[in-house]
Amino acid sequence: MNKIFLIIFLLFLIISAGYFAWPLWSAKETKPLEVTNANPITGLAVRQAGLDLLGTDFVVPGVNIAVKLATDIIDYKEGDNTGSVIYLPEHTIKVTVAGKDYIVAPIATNNGGTGTFVYLVLFEKNGNQFKQVDDEFLGDRIKIEKVETTGDKISATIYDRGTGEPYSAVPTVQKTLTYTIVGGALKLQ
Repeated sequence: MNKIFLIIFLLFLIISAGYFAWPLWSAKETKPLEVTNANPITGLAVRQAGLDLLGTDFVVPGVNIAVKLATDIIDYKEGDNTGSVIYLPEHTIKVTVAGKDYIVAPIATNNGGTGTFVYLVLFEKNGNQFKQVDDEFLGDRIKIEKVETTGDKISATIYDRGTGEPYSAVPTVQKTLTYTIVGGALKLQ
């Protein structure tokens, strides 16, 4: 009787161990899909246009300091000017206007204060490289929903705060700003 009880008990232990260990074994065999071109800051997939701008010079508006675009936070310090830049390659798009190739990219800057200023930046293709030619201020501490192109129009859908709301409030008011490229510059419609 003790032998039967011992055998049943051992079988129970083996089955239980297998049941609880199965997720560990199966996890090694079936890895989840990994996004290889994800922005480490947002986790969103990066568009090809976003990859094409990596390493390109961006001149920070207001302080005229050039930094190389990367998918990480870029810190800069030159003299008394310190700050950081966040490039959002997952919202970056390519557009061709009048036979010229451009990339439009949202880029956020902080110049050491409490603001996070978001710009829509225009880069023009020169040979094999892109060069910054214009930027338009989108807002302070806003959220970018999407940037897309339809024909020759570029739309930036953002979330901002309502009239009279403090900058510390979460942006909940959706706005779509539409631009065209005229003479190598962004023009608000």
